[in-house]
Amino acid sequence: DPERPIRPDELIEQFLPEEDRKPAGIAFFRLAVILLFVAALLLTWRSTPLVTLVEPQTITDWVTILRDSPFAPLYVLAGYVLGALTLAPISLLIIATATAFDPLFGFSYALGGSLLSAMLTYGLGRLLGRKMVLRLTGRRLVRLRRQISRHGFLSVLTVRILPVAPFTVVNMVAGAWQIHARDFFLGTLFGMAPGIFAV
Repeated sequence: DPERPIRPDELIEQFLPEEDRKPAGIAFFRLAVILLFVAALLLTWRSTPLVTLVEPQTITDWVTILRDSPFAPLYVLAGYVLGALTLAPISLLIIATATAFDPLFGFSYALGGSLLSAMLTYGLGRLLGRKMVLRLTGRRLVRLRRQISRHGFLSVLTVRILPVAPFTVVNMVAGAWQIHARDFFLGTLFGMAPGIFAV
């Protein structure tokens, strides 16, 4: 609790030191590239048969096939692993699983898929090492790396409850900074289970 109101420039300095700031031109360029990509994606989506993939009947057919298949757990686990490797939002995968299956199966599959994909990307981070993960994640996550390396289980638990970075990035950073696998697994389990249960 500060003793006096903090000026905006001081607040920015505390949360984003000078060395982490990037020129505005780079940010505008990135925004323009993202907008062009989204426009191209929308154009492709509307002008090709891809739009039929999201028709209610198509989705219903897919869910029925998946739910009735004896290999449904394997498909779901593979989907979570693929999602983690492509940086898909874990929350979307959990919601899709909850929608497709009964509550007990949905909870079990979503938690199992989350844990499996977390451990695999944790292992990938450990395999790649600190230098490579630092190159992939950039300097923006310096505080996250420090926090995770200092407090292990509690840090992993916290970033699962209050996500501060993409799921896969957190996993790779934890692996690269040699967080004990047991602490990482338990932090992920206890941090994600309540949210998955609520969904």
